[in-house]
Amino acid sequence: MGIRTFLLIKMPQLQEILQVVGSYLALAELIDVLQAVRRGRRKATDLAHSITVYVHAHQQAYSNTLWVPKFHYLQHIAGMISHHEVVVGCSVHERKHRVAKKFAENIRGVGENFESSILKEVLYMNVQDLSDKDFE
Repeated sequence: MGIRTFLLIKMPQLQEILQVVGSYLALAELIDVLQAVRRGRRKATDLAHSITVYVHAHQQAYSNTLWVPKFHYLQHIAGMISHHEVVVGCSVHERKHRVAKKFAENIRGVGENFESSILKEVLYMNVQDLSDKDFE
């Protein structure tokens, strides 16, 4: 089998590999730009562009199967740096999101009061948690 035949037969698999490599290279570039912004060598607009390129490359390689909420957070980093000169961490928000998700996962019938019923459960849990504390 010649090289041309091999490439023609294996082209779909090679295309997938090239897209995955492209996603990695875009992520590596994003990290380089992020470090350069931190050192004052690049601007937040450069970071915003790198993030857009990476997110697009990731979607090309993996579709939406490996899409996590942190991609949404990632798209706000350049704006935070531009407006506040710092990146605000999302760990508290993510931790609270897991609390609501715990209640939402067990609900099978989703009606028009879905969100409010979950928020009521979360509120009740927090009130119960506070009632166990001894405040002086």
